[in-house]
Amino acid sequence: MNNRNLKLICLDSLASTLSLYLAFLLRFEFVIPERFFDSFTSWVVVFVLVQAFVFYFSGLYARIWRYTSIFDLFAITRSSIIAFALSIIVIFVITGSSGYPRSVLLLYLILSLVSVLAIRLSARIYFTHYQKREVHIKSQSKRKKLLLIGAGEIGDKIAREILTTGRNKYELIGFVDDNIIKKGALLHGKEVLGSVSDLPHLKISYNELLITFSNASGDEMRRIIGFCKETGKRYKTVPGIHELIDGEVMLDRIRDVSYSDLLGREEVVLDINSLDNMFHGKRVLISGAGGSIGSELVSQCLKFSPAEIICIEVNEEKIHSLEEFSKTVNPKTVIKTILASVNNKKECEKVFLDNRPHIVFHAAAYKHVPIQEIHPWKAVSTNLGGTLNLVELSDKYKVHKFVLVSTDKAVNPVNIMGATKRAAEKLIQSFNPHTSTKLMAVRFGNVLGSSGSAIPTFQKQINDGGPLTITHPEMTRYFMSIQEASQLILQSCAIGRKVKFFF
Repeated sequence: MNNRNLKLICLDSLASTLSLYLAFLLRFEFVIPERFFDSFTSWVVVFVLVQAFVFYFSGLYARIWRYTSIFDLFAITRSSIIAFALSIIVIFVITGSSGYPRSVLLLYLILSLVSVLAIRLSARIYFTHYQKREVHIKSQSKRKKLLLIGAGEIGDKIAREILTTGRNKYELIGFVDDNIIKKGALLHGKEVLGSVSDLPHLKISYNELLITFSNASGDEMRRIIGFCKETGKRYKTVPGIHELIDGEVMLDRIRDVSYSDLLGREEVVLDINSLDNMFHGKRVLISGAGGSIGSELVSQCLKFSPAEIICIEVNEEKIHSLEEFSKTVNPKTVIKTILASVNNKKECEKVFLDNRPHIVFHAAAYKHVPIQEIHPWKAVSTNLGGTLNLVELSDKYKVHKFVLVSTDKAVNPVNIMGATKRAAEKLIQSFNPHTSTKLMAVRFGNVLGSSGSAIPTFQKQINDGGPLTITHPEMTRYFMSIQEASQLILQSCAIGRKVKFFF
């Protein structure tokens, strides 16, 4: 037994002794008859020894007191009741069942339980609020004064963390929330000062705003950002739920507001039944599976339990990432990764011959417009030649459906990238009347986070102080997320029936 456990046992034993003595005092109105001192002396030994035995072997002394939680309190309560019951049995065996003040036992149980819990909670309060008090006072001028937007569940979690582990970095000033019922209420001792629209008019001192709405729509987020900008203060947000692996929001995950936060729209409702009928138990081949849209297609397909997903990718590093991802997913679906190029028809034919896919998603392509302008024949060989290879193989091996991931640049193309994609679409149209495979194309514009998106370029230009280069001052761009794009590709596959295009 180490020194730490010995100290803790001594502390609990002292609490047990004092609890029993106080129980006798309360029972006899603070004047204990002499004949009951013998009972106290014999009982205290039993209670202390049994409690120490039960607490030690139930693992209470292995717990770190400074992090005492609700779960610890339940464990302490359970162990205290067990120790009390065993002590009563021992006392019955030694002294019999008569001749002792029974009410003392009930008082002792209450007092000992309260004292043991109080010791643990005192340790928690000391370490979280007072141990570093001097350090906090010295660094108080360096702490950021934080005002939270949202007094809901996430606001509660962030506030709790600020008041415990984040006291040396942040000082919580208060909350704002659009729920009028919460106005003037206190959360962790801090007041809900008003609604979000009141932000520009608040007469309080703070350094930074934190938006705690992780599931806010794009319209809601843009409205909140508008009021934040009026304050002239810096503002940040917590990640969206889709960004969190474990669903937990913590201070170290706070980040600046990004363009993707402002894009948010109402969730697109997909026809789940048709998708499940389409993909369940099928073999799905995805070219360019390591790319932004290709990898998301893999994730989305997994939701519908296909028998196998065959991932073709030319980049070795992305193949490795897919291999690592495959180890974490549903074992009912086999994810097979293949290092191959769509430009090499022999390599691709071996894949088709070995796996016999039912559905093909062709996402492999060159997408960076400026690069393709410099190397046009590379774009032609991949975007057009690679598509021809997969279309011919899909026809030869009786693939049920083939979906080409195209682009809005194929509409009246003015660059190599758009021209090659338009030619690939025309290629599919020319094959449709002569094959049993249902060939279709899906066009997308600016997909946030995808390879070739204009957004990273704009963001870099803004971060560098400008200028921001756009095609025309009156240019309007429309965006969608990778998740939206991938879901709509799947939906198009489910409903497509050899029509020209899906937009």
